[in-house]
Amino acid sequence: MRQYESSSFIKWRVVAVILIVAIVIQLIPSRFADYIWTKVRAAESDTSTYEELLDHAPDAATESSNNDPLNEKKELSVNGELTDFRTRNSKTYRLSDGSFYNTTFSYPIHIAQDNSWVDVDNTLVSDTNNARVNNINGAFDVSFPQVWRSDPDRSTDNLIAVCGDGGFLSYILTLPGLTRGSYAESSAEILSVIRSSGEEELSALEKLELLPNLESGLKYSGVADGISLEYTVTPGGLKENIVIESKLSYDILDQGFLYSIEAGDLTPELIDNCVVFMDDSGTPVFTISAPLMYDSAGAVSYGLYFNIDNDDINDGITRVRLIVDTE
Repeated sequence: MRQYESSSFIKWRVVAVILIVAIVIQLIPSRFADYIWTKVRAAESDTSTYEELLDHAPDAATESSNNDPLNEKKELSVNGELTDFRTRNSKTYRLSDGSFYNTTFSYPIHIAQDNSWVDVDNTLVSDTNNARVNNINGAFDVSFPQVWRSDPDRSTDNLIAVCGDGGFLSYILTLPGLTRGSYAESSAEILSVIRSSGEEELSALEKLELLPNLESGLKYSGVADGISLEYTVTPGGLKENIVIESKLSYDILDQGFLYSIEAGDLTPELIDNCVVFMDDSGTPVFTISAPLMYDSAGAVSYGLYFNIDNDDINDGITRVRLIVDTE
């Protein structure tokens, strides 16, 4: 059985080998969707990838409503937020000199509730009655199992669900190389968000960019031999890390990681190695970004790709296989 050997990009080491396969499930704000899809369907001469278009979509965050440069206001203190001036993506504050200061983000920081804008809170909490872990009050709802089980007969217990304004997406991840008798169970470990070490050196205005409770994470350790799963809920989506902590054989990785996805009336399409789910009008609602992997030394590789393979099965499930290129 072949094992990973040193390659030009990702090197398997004898000691402390950690390889992380990362994907991101992103909700596309409606104001971006028309722009992106028009560009994607535009002239064939446009060589921009789907993700590049997503990165360069116009957004209010690129515009500043602050008349004075930030460095001219650094010594001012903040007297409080003017909550009546909130928008989905912005906050407005009154400063100690009587002026106003606006912070605008490229993702939602508020959600509409009872005719007002309230803060997004993606803190994850356990719902013991339903054996689930859910975010408190996000721009979208996300739900995880309290216990992740590798036994295929219990795979429905592992359902992960994301629900936004434009629809829902739920999926079950099947890991490769599982053999009967080697099944494991792992309880969700809710992770704390670690702030950057230089936060205490920031000015009062710079700290306004660091909003609490926008991100939260959890981890399932040892879901299979040498594999753990990590998830991070962000204001715009869900990030999944498949952490491979020991060497895996080529024939195991050749099986790939299988995602069984249910997305209601949304239709999947593979574009630039991204899986895009669209509504009836052809507008993208969710995108699963092109995967990447990196090792403990920080070397990054894009030698992964998605396949959509439903084998003409008409059961409402989209089967997406994540393949690691072992060539």
